[in-house]
Amino acid sequence: VSRATRAMRMFELSPFVTTAESEKGYVATSSLAGSRVNTSLKDIAAQIDVLTPEFLNDIAAINMDEAVAFSTNNGTPGEQNVGANNGIADTRGGGRARGFDAITNSADFYATNLPSDFYNIERVTIANGPQSILFGLGNAGGAIDISTKRALMRNRNEVALRVDSNNSLRTTADFNREIVPGKLALRLAAVDNDGRSYVEGAYNRQKRVFGTVTWKPLAQTTVRV
Repeated sequence: VSRATRAMRMFELSPFVTTAESEKGYVATSSLAGSRVNTSLKDIAAQIDVLTPEFLNDIAAINMDEAVAFSTNNGTPGEQNVGANNGIADTRGGGRARGFDAITNSADFYATNLPSDFYNIERVTIANGPQSILFGLGNAGGAIDISTKRALMRNRNEVALRVDSNNSLRTTADFNREIVPGKLALRLAAVDNDGRSYVEGAYNRQKRVFGTVTWKPLAQTTVRV
């Protein structure tokens, strides 16, 4: 009697990492927000909105101000005119949550005030309410975290061009290369943005480059830079 056997490869996912592969369209299934480990959203006792890349593409959002308008209980500082230039005094990252001006902005759970651009992110996670127990020093409104892209063990290319009725021109590129199969991968993303406004003479010009490397020297060890 012969018995056929089939070899199976087992992959153990890190409890401290969320991956875009687990998302299906607009639906995200897990998050690090709320517990600091990869937890199913249905098991987190807090209001957490996850904006996936598919959703951000469909609403044509390219930065945080454009994205939070489609989330729950969140908005942009410009919604409340508190001074000259429609209440916007600088270019730091910002947001309003639950009526509070102050909200914690972070990238991969490291606090930042840099203005956001979505050319190098995989998802946006918005945790509403006081988050000091989860994120260290947090604000009463909540926390907005962006997950930057990671180098993946596969080859992938993407180039995009965007124009609008204000004569804006935006070009993005995303190249992922598996240098050593299963061991080493490199990913480069770039954006050249000449954003114009309906206000004559107003513009937002940016040139950015982002690079990341994933190295797996051992089966149970992954180094990301």
